[in-house]
Amino acid sequence: MKGNLVSLRAAVSRANFLYPHQKICPPHKIAPQRIGRGAYHPWKITESPQMRRIVLGFKRYIARDNGTYFWFMILIAMGLGHVLYKGVHGIYSHHNYHRSLEYAIQMEKDFLKSQE
Repeated sequence: MKGNLVSLRAAVSRANFLYPHQKICPPHKIAPQRIGRGAYHPWKITESPQMRRIVLGFKRYIARDNGTYFWFMILIAMGLGHVLYKGVHGIYSHHNYHRSLEYAIQMEKDFLKSQE
């Protein structure tokens, strides 16, 4: 009888045991422990419903199909190349305007006007 009473007390004390984080948070707000690694979320990118729809559409229609994914990546690479080209070309043409044909024609016109 005494052995059963001790084991009953141990079971009750184990049931009432709280970890330190459970003393701060109410038990119904604590997520159950996961086995294994959860999903990696570096940013809360899918908080808005529009971004959630975009991400889920990408997963559903593009990421699963190799051909679609291939052409999507080609399109992204071409777009990125175009943006980078336009940026570099704009900076180059801005800094080297004095070497352009339009600048030479304008200078020649100004020179001819000054000779008159």
